[in-house]
Amino acid sequence: MEIMKKQTIPIGLGLAALLTNSLYAADLEVSIQGVTVNDGALRVGLFAQAAEFPRGTPVQGIDLTADSETVTAKLTGLAAGRYALAVFQDKNNNQKLDTNFFGIPKEAYGFSNTDKAGSPEFDQAAFEITDEDSVIAIQLRWAIATKIRNT
Repeated sequence: MEIMKKQTIPIGLGLAALLTNSLYAADLEVSIQGVTVNDGALRVGLFAQAAEFPRGTPVQGIDLTADSETVTAKLTGLAAGRYALAVFQDKNNNQKLDTNFFGIPKEAYGFSNTDKAGSPEFDQAAFEITDEDSVIAIQLRWAIATKIRNT
C-alpha cells in the first residue's frame, strides 16, 4: 500500500502539469493579404528560434488554398513565447520559395512585423504570444525585379 501512494503522487502531478499547459495554450490567427487568387498554395511557417528562421523547420506550419485575396490561417495550441512568421505563395506547388540566379524571390512572400524588402532577421519579425489568442496580418509582396517583369 505504501508503494502505491508513492507512485500515484508523481502521476497526479504530471497530469496537473499537462492540464495546466493546455489551459495556457493560445491560438494565432494570421490574415494573409495580397494573395493572387487561384494561383498555387500558401505556405505558412511559425518559427520560435532565430537559427531556423525563415528557411529552417518551423515549430508549426500550415498549407492553405489561395482562394481569395485575403486568406486566414489559424495556428493552435501555442505556448507563450517569442515567434516569427514567414509566408509565401507557392505558385508551382513545389513546396519551396523559388528564387532567380541572384537569390531574388520569384514568388510572393511576407513576414510578420516588417515591411522590409528581403529576408529580415528573427528579431525584426518577432512578436510575443501570451496565454491569450492573437491576430496578426501579413501583406504578401513581390521582389522588385519580378514585379517589373510581370507588369
